[in-house]
Amino acid sequence: MIGYPGKLSFSIPLHTGRDIPVLHNRMRDYNPVVAYSKNHWTFSYELKFRDYGVNVNPNHSGTSEFEYHPFQSAHTLSAAYQFSDSFTAGLGINIVNSKLYPTGIAVGGNHGAKASGVSLNMGVIYHKNLKTDLFELKPGGGWSLTEFGPTIKYSGSSAREPLPMIMRAGVSLQATFNRTFKNRHYFSLGVFENFSKLMLDKNLAKGDRPGPFHTLFNSWGSLPYYTGSDWIEISQGDQIRRHTGFELGVMDFLYLRYGLQRQSGVMTHEHKKFKGLGLNLPYVNIDYVTYRVNSEDPVYSNYRVYFFQVTGHIKLDELSRLFH
Repeated sequence: MIGYPGKLSFSIPLHTGRDIPVLHNRMRDYNPVVAYSKNHWTFSYELKFRDYGVNVNPNHSGTSEFEYHPFQSAHTLSAAYQFSDSFTAGLGINIVNSKLYPTGIAVGGNHGAKASGVSLNMGVIYHKNLKTDLFELKPGGGWSLTEFGPTIKYSGSSAREPLPMIMRAGVSLQATFNRTFKNRHYFSLGVFENFSKLMLDKNLAKGDRPGPFHTLFNSWGSLPYYTGSDWIEISQGDQIRRHTGFELGVMDFLYLRYGLQRQSGVMTHEHKKFKGLGLNLPYVNIDYVTYRVNSEDPVYSNYRVYFFQVTGHIKLDELSRLFH
């Protein structure tokens, strides 16, 4: 998270949920963020918590039922430095915990399989401010690598699995109309294009669990993939997920957004369409987004995801006045 210079910022989802038939509407995501910016530095803490709700399943003998509560969480501490008006770089460390499936039943309840690990996020952002007679133009670009780290470990087991390392790169162009009314721009337009790739090591198909550096260089080109009945080769192009977004801003207050996510091939049959809006208020921003998934899988076909978020920000000198 890049904070507001000289301000304390926080971001809190008001409500987020999924209308997915197989999960019976139980899954919830929580993603609060706090950021502090001063001079050229921004420091932030972020919690990502996915709650799958209480699940009730038959036990291993099939004669009764037991409950378990799966979840996934990641605590992220990040620092970003603005080297110039155009260039910013950041680094973050993730502490990951996961408990998804029960391993058995014991007296007093069932034991759950817990996984834990540590990973790094890193990224850079570059943008340039250009002015014409009618518009202020801001072309930009960015690159990031997330979940770079060793394989996660499972409690009570020698099993290890790689983290979902993802590389992303994107470009953007924002144009703001120069004319204003009461210091607010009449309108602005933004176009955003992003490409992402899940970094899967080719040796995973052999049962190996290589480290992050090996995966970083051994995940390019065609990838062996098991469909459930046969092994096939997935081309490099079919491993790339593409995101396209558009934003229309009105009077620096109302923002209307539309986005597409596409990926071809057998790795996924999902195509997502996003719709959202944002309100820029004094000290706080409110954002809402919803999307539907068009999938060939009948379980996930046409399910809906919705998300609310509040982002507050206050200047440090104003904050200090509140306590004096």
